[in-house]
Amino acid sequence: MLQSSAPLALNPLKLLAFAGIGVVAIFWLLGQWILADHEKMHRDEGHLKQITQHSSTAHNPLASVDRFSSGERVLFKYRGNFERDRGVKAFAAGDYSTAITQFQQAIQSAPNDPESQIYLNNAKARQQGNPYLLAAVVPVDNQASSAEEMVRGVADAQTQFNDAGGDRLLEIHLVNDGNDPSVAAAIANHLANHSEVLGIIGHNSSDASLAALPEYEKVGMAMISPTSTSTELKGDSFFRTPPSDLASGRTLAGYAAHSLTRVVVFSDSQSSYSKSLQQSFEQAFVQTGGDIINVVDLANSGFDAQSAIQSASESGAEGALLFPSTKTVSGAIAIARANAGLPSDKRLQLIGGDALYNPSLLLNGQSAVEGFVLAVPWVAETEYAERSARRWGGQISWRTAMSFDAALAFIHALSNGVSRNDLVENLKQVRLFEATSGGSLQFSSGERGEPILVEVAQGSGGPDGSKLTFQRLEQPDVKQSVK
Repeated sequence: MLQSSAPLALNPLKLLAFAGIGVVAIFWLLGQWILADHEKMHRDEGHLKQITQHSSTAHNPLASVDRFSSGERVLFKYRGNFERDRGVKAFAAGDYSTAITQFQQAIQSAPNDPESQIYLNNAKARQQGNPYLLAAVVPVDNQASSAEEMVRGVADAQTQFNDAGGDRLLEIHLVNDGNDPSVAAAIANHLANHSEVLGIIGHNSSDASLAALPEYEKVGMAMISPTSTSTELKGDSFFRTPPSDLASGRTLAGYAAHSLTRVVVFSDSQSSYSKSLQQSFEQAFVQTGGDIINVVDLANSGFDAQSAIQSASESGAEGALLFPSTKTVSGAIAIARANAGLPSDKRLQLIGGDALYNPSLLLNGQSAVEGFVLAVPWVAETEYAERSARRWGGQISWRTAMSFDAALAFIHALSNGVSRNDLVENLKQVRLFEATSGGSLQFSSGERGEPILVEVAQGSGGPDGSKLTFQRLEQPDVKQSVK
């Protein structure tokens, strides 16, 4: 039978030795873990910096480094802001604490500058480490006002998400494509080749989006455009927050059919957006029994608004459909002025697309555009519109609202470990009803909802210098008119 052993008598010196070895081992393991985590943070930060410090100019000068910034450089250079410039310098040096202080001061100096707000959020995200990364591609070069409107919406969503806290914050990488299709394609190729960029908010014009989309499709990268409405834009990874031109064309045709039978169309043959809206309207209007007596090209070098509207009136047109691109908006306003010069019984009803949904229509058109009816994606009658107007010091545009929704959709589709492909699938399941800029947000085949009709009328709420504003119009039952 086995006897129980006597207690072991250990040498105190040996106990101390074993304890010392254990402590050393623990500190060694802890040091390895800290080192690995530190290296990972620097590696992640290094990947992020590569996007804005690349040598793409050697491969494709269209994707110049000056077009990219998370905070390392100023894109909206027309704005002067000393504190912002100091923040940019600190951000580029990796001194995020100083950058945060400077960007906060920059925002106090210029509250309506969205670039500083984005960079402040990014500095906080970099400081915390391991942020989610999305790119927002906007047309700084040629449409700086539209670009800033888009960035304000993205900044609103990013601020809301980051201020709520969490293990990972959101970094927004700003990119300038100038609405140039060639530049847009080069930029898209560059972003697609940086796997840490999970998705794209943009581009602005339909032409730029059409050029960029194939690059994102190749790698299964989600693109949500807040402003591109062309029906040519299709793809498994393409989404948009405004209604498509198909929906807008049907809505305008339904409205026109209630009081008009003969119309003339003014469009831009060089614009995918303009051609797509024109085609959608024409198909739907003809179905109602309407007659399109002429199509006038606003992009034609010989275009003359006075003779064009005179000819339309003499041909018996009752209405004019104006579908300019952002480049030919001035031609549409010239049509409105020429129309106002006709005898009152000869004037045409003016109807148009969302490219005209801009304060410049009210300011430059003045009384000539009163009564103009537009199909638009959004109206400033929501809680978000009030909140954002307080933040930016003035009424926001539909571009801001749609950009907010685009960023919001991405935020709700993000999760730890999410891949680009996961993000595309997650976006298809997004269902938002109250947190948006107004109305529900869900994507059906990448599309969203129906447009709203507004009319230019006298009233408050318009831009300084104008007595006109955009007022919501009761919408006819389009389904009864257009099938």
